Amino acid sequence: MVKDYGGLEKADWKAISKVAGLTERECLGTFRRMFVPTRRMTYWTRDEEDRLVQSLRKQRQYWDGTYSWVKAAIDVGKFTNRQCYYKFYNSVKIRKAVEQPRSNTLPSTVEE
Repeated sequence: MVKDYGGLEKADWKAISKVAGLTERECLGTFRRMFVPTRRMTYWTRDEEDRLVQSLRKQRQYWDGTYSWVKAAIDVGKFTNRQCYYKFYNSVKIRKAVEQPRSNTLPSTVEE
């Protein structure tokens, strides 16, 4: 559909949104999440989980009560800010590792 409405560079998101029945922002967001090849749509590796934990711990040093999921996504690489957010909130193992700054990696014995 994007090709029919100007391609990626000049896509007419307003026209696409009318056809799709969504807002322009929703259409663009869906396209970026689903079809941009620089993002991963697979399982997380142990190394990527460790980088997420380290990023969030680094942010806790200057914590004002929220995390920057954009910064976390940049630190982890290949995952969107939304994927990092959901990984954190859906994983007990990740949350516990962020709260317990004794080690720079995930505990191997904690089960989800």
